[in-house]
Amino acid sequence: MEIKRLKKENYDELISLLNLVFSKQNNCEMVFEKELPNMCVRDDAHMRKHVGLFADDKLVSVVGVYPLPTMVLNREIKFCTVGNVATHPDYEGLGYMNILLNRAMEIVKEEGYDACRLGGDRARYLRFGFELCGRNYSYYITTKNTKKSLLSNYGKNTSVVEILSSDEASLTFARRVYHQNKVSVIRNDNAEMFRVMTAWKNIPYMVLKNDVPIGYFTLTPDKKTASEVYATDKEAYFDTLVAISNYLSEDFSVTLFEHDIDLIREMNKCAEYMSIQIPSNFNVVNFENVVDAYIKLKASYTRLAIGGVTISIKEYGKIKIFANDNDCGCTKFDGECDFELSKSEATRFIFGMHPPVSVIEPNMFAKANFPLPLSWNTQNRV
Repeated sequence: MEIKRLKKENYDELISLLNLVFSKQNNCEMVFEKELPNMCVRDDAHMRKHVGLFADDKLVSVVGVYPLPTMVLNREIKFCTVGNVATHPDYEGLGYMNILLNRAMEIVKEEGYDACRLGGDRARYLRFGFELCGRNYSYYITTKNTKKSLLSNYGKNTSVVEILSSDEASLTFARRVYHQNKVSVIRNDNAEMFRVMTAWKNIPYMVLKNDVPIGYFTLTPDKKTASEVYATDKEAYFDTLVAISNYLSEDFSVTLFEHDIDLIREMNKCAEYMSIQIPSNFNVVNFENVVDAYIKLKASYTRLAIGGVTISIKEYGKIKIFANDNDCGCTKFDGECDFELSKSEATRFIFGMHPPVSVIEPNMFAKANFPLPLSWNTQNRV
């Protein structure tokens, strides 16, 4: 048995293993080069993001650690995804997956990530420090909504065109619009922008108004979900929604994030219905950095309650979270704390889908300000 980072020459073996394992798991044919094109690049830089376990001279188990540097307001937070956890069926039950996940978590610490995320069963990943938390807002838009609600005021003189990988002007526009948001995973160039937009077999489209670009969106293969919708401003966003409806002539869903408060206030007036969903399993490694970034994010769109809370996190240390008339943030703390929580409890207390009282009776500061607005765009998984 040998454990090592993969290289370019391992590309075909990796893709074959992932296709085999996930086709069996999902009961349908998986083609990873179409599902996750941003991962499937045949070079050492992309392949070394995978840790492989070799037995009998072949790759039999793998896990990936994929950097996803994220801008929260104007500050970079080092996120990553731990994913594509797979073991060949002939080698299941030998503990290989536990070995690789433990190695992946060592890499997360060694490379200084602030937080990581993954999809998958809570029962499997909770013991590795991952906890269900965060909130995404899912809205369902019907063709009636666009004709009989305030949406009827939007979408005039709009048109929709597919974005191709060679369309540099459209990709440059889309990347600029995407990055103007308060939270965005960095997409370094147009090629990466296209690969991320087309993950999970999504198809990207540009929206024009009077032949001028105003926004873009991506559609899932079944055309029931607009996985990404971004536009130049609020009016353009709703023009884009109606353009999607006109293009599809069908009902569809779209996701907003808790910090999109201006859009949420309007959407709540016109969508057919909405739901709040947990976007992912998260492992917060550096509470000080992550909490500091996200309480400042919350302060950017709403007034915080003044005060503070101190928490002793058993597997991390002590932190103080505060807000006053001039500032807010999270710092390390040395003293007696208001609460002592496990890392899992602290994650749910600060970032959970439910109010903090679902973890422990909070003080007034925590009750008023938590949960903080952690969310995740599903296109940014690898």
